Amino acid sequence: MTCSTAAPKCAAGSVPLVSNGCYTGECRSIDLCESAPACGDLQNETDCLARSADCTATYTGHNCHTSGGASCTQNSSGCTCDSFTFASCDPTPANIVTTARDGNGNLHNVSTLE
Repeated sequence: MTCSTAAPKCAAGSVPLVSNGCYTGECRSIDLCESAPACGDLQNETDCLARSADCTATYTGHNCHTSGGASCTQNSSGCTCDSFTFASCDPTPANIVTTARDGNGNLHNVSTLE
């Protein structure tokens, strides 16, 4: 299967729709979803932080440097970044579940299916 539509940028409170495994180019209000969207489908920091029980917001650091002024990456020891931007919403490691989408684009927990 080849999908040609990229995930749309959705406003806070909505997620991209998927049909037959491909993005439709449309967004849907999270309140109208039949089940909670996967953490990775949440494109907005506010939506991710609202799911703190099972999702973790990750950030990208900007202008990161050591105390001596050398450039560094945000996860390096002694590295300080001037600012951060929301990068993604990831499952909290202890709560990772396997999900699958049905033909209507709905997510279902399949972690316990045999």
